[in-house]
Amino acid sequence: MKSRQDDFAGFGPGVLLAALVLVAPARAGDIEPRAYVNTPVGINFLIAGYGHSEGGLSTGVSPITDAQLKINSEVLAYAHTLDVWGNSGKFDIILPYADLSGTALDAGQQRERQVSGLVDPRFRFSVNFFGPPALSL
Repeated sequence: MKSRQDDFAGFGPGVLLAALVLVAPARAGDIEPRAYVNTPVGINFLIAGYGHSEGGLSTGVSPITDAQLKINSEVLAYAHTLDVWGNSGKFDIILPYADLSGTALDAGQQRERQVSGLVDPRFRFSVNFFGPPALSL
């Protein structure tokens, strides 16, 4: 009988190291309206938002069935426009908060869970390297 170690017998440490280096995490792109607008330097933005979602959950072949979830999320953000070597730039701080509650059947037993707290904050610095120079007020 062939063991699990025999499956990897032909791979040396160099191949394993190369595989680990070449495998990079997947990154998603942001689609933000007006992300590259040439806004005058020195403007501050304070942004607040709220979202609510509720519904079921598709779990495939999982033993979890009949899931019903409610998600409330809030976001507070601050942005400041600035001049970066003659180009327009922006610095953002985004602080999201979420509250999730739900019920589901797990292997025939009713389960209930409620979690809430801060979601990963985002700090973003962007510069328009192409286009017109930074605008003044």
